[in-house]
Amino acid sequence: MIRRSSVKDCFLVCPVSAVGGGMGQVVSYLMHGSSVDMPLRLVAIDARGPGSVLWSPYYMSVAIGRIVIAAARGRLGLVHVHVAERASLVRKGLVALAARMMGVPVLLHLHAAEIQPFYDRLPGWGRWLARGVFRRADLCVVLGTGWRDWLIDTIGVAPDRVVVVRNGVPMVAAPRLGDRSGPFRILFLGNLTPRKGVGDLLVALASPVLAAADFEAVFAGGGEVDTYRRQAAELGLDARVSFTGWVDRAQAAALTAAAHVLVLPSYHEGLPLVILEALGAGTPVICTPVGSIPEVLDDETTALFVPPGDSEEMARALRRLIDDAALRANLADAGRKLYSREFTMDAFVGRMAALYRELITANV
Repeated sequence: MIRRSSVKDCFLVCPVSAVGGGMGQVVSYLMHGSSVDMPLRLVAIDARGPGSVLWSPYYMSVAIGRIVIAAARGRLGLVHVHVAERASLVRKGLVALAARMMGVPVLLHLHAAEIQPFYDRLPGWGRWLARGVFRRADLCVVLGTGWRDWLIDTIGVAPDRVVVVRNGVPMVAAPRLGDRSGPFRILFLGNLTPRKGVGDLLVALASPVLAAADFEAVFAGGGEVDTYRRQAAELGLDARVSFTGWVDRAQAAALTAAAHVLVLPSYHEGLPLVILEALGAGTPVICTPVGSIPEVLDDETTALFVPPGDSEEMARALRRLIDDAALRANLADAGRKLYSREFTMDAFVGRMAALYRELITANV
């Protein structure tokens, strides 16, 4: 057992406000979601800041300053940088560079859903800089084998410096506690944007396939709410669809537990927390097989897959679940078992703690 006075800090560099989305939620779970013993004291620092992105240079500078001061005082054992694409890669790359210059090991944790097309659009010098961000890290953590192969084959990171770690989430409800009376409840939970396939889901809900079905759909999340509210009205869905706006974690958990199905028809994803939370709640899932999703879910067993952008197939999948109680029960049971095997908080936090120990031992 390490004495408390000898424990160094691990700075978790990530958005810590609502703008952090799933990335910020992963960090919150890592810090507070498990009783697993950590070899370092976890401290979240924000390199973006809340509100306008125009303030991000200020918050990035503060984060770098904190790293430099803590490292100079001998209090910093590791910097765990959570990174996405676009501006996040620039900010976090500079933060990681500062840590490396101070002799502090860096763990780079990739959450980006669209990093590959983003990288492909960069000019040559931009790709060179992006490769440098990942290659200079002591270890890169990714959500699935597709990202691992991309970092090794395209970015040139050494294979022994890339590790797959699946996300973990707290169990929402086990067994399922949601009230199942009334209409069939369809839930979309996430940022309302085209990437998430929100418009495709609305078109599916207006399909003749579902015209006679007794359902209600809830779209929970921020983003382009007014745009999709107008689309729902144009499709004649006013009486069947509601938009809650942004919801906190307690509200999201309650909605997940009460839903008959979670639908996530995204075009690009990493490994969405909302899907893992639905598995733990025993809520069946309809989703697209993108990102790391098909690495962990099996079509017709732990989820129903639909092609991105295929609203008619989505409508047919929803109709199947509405009509087939046995299918719903089978998906719920298989989802809970999968969650218990692979996506608990103890499994996720324990894996991260083991990586922390490896890195600080290697850098003693």
